[in-house]
Amino acid sequence: FSSRRRHTRCREVSWARRCVQETEFIAGRIIPAMATTTAFIVGVVMGELFKAAQGIKDLYQYKVVHSNLATNFYLVAFPRAPPIIKGKELDEAIGGPTIAAIQNTTCWTKIEIQGTMTINELMAKIDKDYNVIVEDIYVGNSQIFSRFSRQAKTKKTKTIEEVYFSGRKIEAYEKTLQIKILGKIKDSEAVAILPH
Repeated sequence: FSSRRRHTRCREVSWARRCVQETEFIAGRIIPAMATTTAFIVGVVMGELFKAAQGIKDLYQYKVVHSNLATNFYLVAFPRAPPIIKGKELDEAIGGPTIAAIQNTTCWTKIEIQGTMTINELMAKIDKDYNVIVEDIYVGNSQIFSRFSRQAKTKKTKTIEEVYFSGRKIEAYEKTLQIKILGKIKDSEAVAILPH
């Protein structure tokens, strides 16, 4: 069967044909490699899954494993905790000071907002909850609002979805938007860093 299937594939893509022995030789090397790789991955993942099921919270009890079975290379390391977002007196990218709007947050911290709201409502919520004046709003890499743009007044009354999708049909898989907000702390020149 494997030889016939290979000959069919060779005809489809114009490869050189192989005899039955060569086909079995190639398959004889590939199948054990796939089996050993799969067994190794499943073993490592299940070991870590058992730790999670036991409720182990200590990050250093877990392992990160990198392996290359072809070269017999194995690297076992400890995962790092994500860095805590802090402000800087001088941020080179911003050109001035930055302040973390919410203390002790990491890159994994998310602010979840349910439902649809206009840009004006979002700006009021961020101002009320975090004392931040919103200057720019991004969805992914797309800037959908800038306080300094000419369209700022007209965009404020539209929902975030209206501005981002701008007439295009929203697909079923597009249930959430990841929004990044840049702003500044009230009564300060420092730029606010908000989780997104």
